[in-house]
Amino acid sequence: MVRAIHDRRAVLFSLIAGLALGACAEPRTPPATERTPALPGLPIEFTARQRSTVPIPASDGRLLVTVDDVTRNQVMVSVATADAVVLVPSRSMTENDAAPFTFDGRPLFLRLRKLANALIGEDYATFEVSNSAAGSTEDEKIELLLRSVAGLDATFVRNGAEHSSTKAAEHLRTKWSGSRARIATARQFIADVATSSSTSGDPYQILFSDGRSVSLETFLVEKLHLIERGR
Repeated sequence: MVRAIHDRRAVLFSLIAGLALGACAEPRTPPATERTPALPGLPIEFTARQRSTVPIPASDGRLLVTVDDVTRNQVMVSVATADAVVLVPSRSMTENDAAPFTFDGRPLFLRLRKLANALIGEDYATFEVSNSAAGSTEDEKIELLLRSVAGLDATFVRNGAEHSSTKAAEHLRTKWSGSRARIATARQFIADVATSSSTSGDPYQILFSDGRSVSLETFLVEKLHLIERGR
C-alpha cells in the first residue's frame, strides 16, 4: 500500500516536471515560408474587348486593364489598381509590345500578343502578363530601373549633396534623355549614365535610413539581374 502511494507520487512528480520544462522551453518557430508571388500561375493570358476594362486573372480584381478602340493595328492600353492607382499610363501598343510595371513590389510585364479586327462583331486584344523580361526591350528594362530608384526609401548622394529618390530618378532620366542615341542596353545605361557624375566623376551613392551606403551602380546591377530573372 505504502509502495503504491509512493509510485503514484513519483509518476505525478514526473508529469509536473515535464510540464514545467515544456513551459520553459523556447516556443517553436514556424518554418519560414517563401513570399507568395504577386500573381500566381504566371504567365497568364487573357482577352479583352475594345472599349472595356477587365480584371487581370488571378489578381482577385486588384489589377485592371483598360482597352480603347482597336484601330490601325494598335490600341491604347492602361493598367491601374482597383483603388485607381495608375501603374501603366495610357499608351499605344502593337502586337508584341510590352509594358513594364510594378505590383506588390515585383516587376511584371503586360505584353500584347494579338489584335483582332473583326468585320462583324467586337474587336479584341489578347494579352499576356508575366514576370519575365524575356523579349522586353532594353528601354523597358531601363524604365523599371528608374522606377526602382524612385521608389526607394533612401537618400541619393550626388557630388556631396543629398537628394530624394524621386529627384534622383528625375536626374537619371534627364541624363538618359540627353544620351539615348548612344545608349543601346540597360547595362550601358548603368555604366554610362547611372554610375557617376558627368561633371566631377564622383560615384553616385545611396544612403539608407539605417546608415548603410551602397553605390548606385551596385544597386542597379543587382536590380537588373533580378528583373531579367523575373523576380
